[in-house]
This record gives sequence, C-alpha cells and structure tokens, in this order.
Amino acid sequence: MGLHFVELNKTIGGMDRFRAMEVFVEAARTLSFAAAARQLNISRGMVSRHIYELEQNLGVRLFNRTTRDVSLTAAGAQHYTVCSEVIRVLAAEDLKL
Repeated sequence: MGLHFVELNKTIGGMDRFRAMEVFVEAARTLSFAAAARQLNISRGMVSRHIYELEQNLGVRLFNRTTRDVSLTAAGAQHYTVCSEVIRVLAAEDLKL
C-alpha cells in the first residue's frame, strides 16, 4: 500500500480545505457551531458553510443536527480523530521550525 497524499490546499466549494478542517475540529470539540464561531472569530453561518462544504466533499454527514443539539455521527467521530491529529502534528512541526 503506497502513501496517499491529501491536498490540504485544495478548495472545496470555494473554501480552503485545511480551514474547513480547523472549523470542523473546533465544532466537534465543542459540539456547538456557535461556540466554534466565537472561538474562531467567524460567524455561525460561516461555520455551517464550512461544515456543509466538507460534508459535500466527503459525501457523508459529520454531524447530527437538531434545533437544540449537535452530535457527531460515527463518520464525524472518525474524521475528528484524524483531523485533530493532522492539526496537532502540523502545529508541533511549526514549533520545531
């Protein structure tokens, strides 16, 4: 099995894929689009848009949403584990440089 490289600078729906991953990780960590928006200093609508575009690109739902609750789907939990690790590794590498 060879290495598979993901284009982190790829755009999805006109948005930066890495930024969408950051937004997704924060929304998953807090289980709140509003809290993620506050933490990232963007609008709640922009959080929703990033999540929507990421879901469309992946072809899976990452969150179960109701008017009062947000929870991760099984695919969302798996993607959260991977994305948070990617972000952690890149942040650690940045500190080394």
